[in-house]
Amino acid sequence: MDSPEETIPSRTLVAPAIVALFTAVLLFVLGRNFGSVVVEALAVHWLLFFAVLVGVRSQVLQTESSSSLAVRRSFVALLFLAIAFTGIAFAGDREFIGQNSDGGLLGIGALLAAVACVSGTIALSFRNPSVVAGKDATGLLKLCRIGTGLALLGVMAVFAASVGWFDLQSEVAVVLCVVPLLLAGELLLWAVFSFF
Repeated sequence: MDSPEETIPSRTLVAPAIVALFTAVLLFVLGRNFGSVVVEALAVHWLLFFAVLVGVRSQVLQTESSSSLAVRRSFVALLFLAIAFTGIAFAGDREFIGQNSDGGLLGIGALLAAVACVSGTIALSFRNPSVVAGKDATGLLKLCRIGTGLALLGVMAVFAASVGWFDLQSEVAVVLCVVPLLLAGELLLWAVFSFF
């Protein structure tokens, strides 16, 4: 009979990866449809989360040398950065949802709140180190918690704009884009340092 260590990895991280990719695409499409760069910007984090999940799953299924892990981390970080910078460049001068009706703003806020709930739910699965290697589980948990925080930041910005307190959606969108880029840069640095 196969041991749990041999059978569990074949399904490891498949469901979270599918959810992450679906969420990234959904946020991007809905962000464009609603005219909200805030929502589009949040898709950047989910794209990073998906890329990291694929890299971690590959490493779990094919346990090799530490240099292989460094190569995979470098590839994931560089690929994400290339895609993200290209997407941000194309999204350059779009209008924000702030000029739309309160109903539109409230719908965007509800969407962001739902995304925060999804991120928090996924984070619960990474609290158990047996799901993936302990070190990877810690990093994935960190990504989920940051994703939850970013989504809640978006909710607050949209809510404040909907009630007319202040409109910081453009600033929040910048934060939602910059944080995943910094995380990818951190991943790349760890990968580079692991070569030495």
